[in-house]
Amino acid sequence: SASSSSAADALNNLVTEFTSAGDTVTHIKTLDQAGAISAATFGPGAYDLVVVARLIAPFDTGNLSAINQAIANRSANGFALLYDTGGAASGSAASDLLAELKVAANIDAVASAPVITDVNFQLNTSNSPSIVSSFSGLNPLRGGYMFYMNNVPAANVLYLPPSEPLPASGTMVNNVAAVFIPSTQSFGGSGACLFAMSDISMFESRNYFGGTSSGVINT
Repeated sequence: SASSSSAADALNNLVTEFTSAGDTVTHIKTLDQAGAISAATFGPGAYDLVVVARLIAPFDTGNLSAINQAIANRSANGFALLYDTGGAASGSAASDLLAELKVAANIDAVASAPVITDVNFQLNTSNSPSIVSSFSGLNPLRGGYMFYMNNVPAANVLYLPPSEPLPASGTMVNNVAAVFIPSTQSFGGSGACLFAMSDISMFESRNYFGGTSSGVINT
């Protein structure tokens, strides 16, 4: 649900991003309303990628359950969870995002203090070559007004702040901007691959500094 101009802007641009790439896009924008989706929404072959953009309004619990079950059943090849929190490390959006990482891959991530600026996040190029090649066109990835995830296994780290050293294999990492869980790890190998981030501002038309528009076009 989008009840502010910046939220509506981000959601509209997200749809445009995939539509302009030639993809067929189904936009369901009532996830705060009971019965908007169910298991039947994710029928066989319905979607290759499901982007779950959460802004302002909490999801209805039944809709959230349907999304989580679809991830566990690999009802689509991949799910991208963009649970924007505006920097808040508490509240239902934050807790639901962290809970999904826990249930999907036993990642006990915790939220950092709010990040109240825009950042050019660097891709973790020490990750597996197949993952790095998939995201190499998004390096850096601009975002902000979110929180970092701490206590993330190095193998699941996708984006970091620009000044952060790349993680060493086998370590636990703080200040993680985005997490990636491959399908081989998701729900013990039966779930969908999963991208997760507490931000959606990369889809806004402008970057924001201190809560006011800077007039800088976000590309």
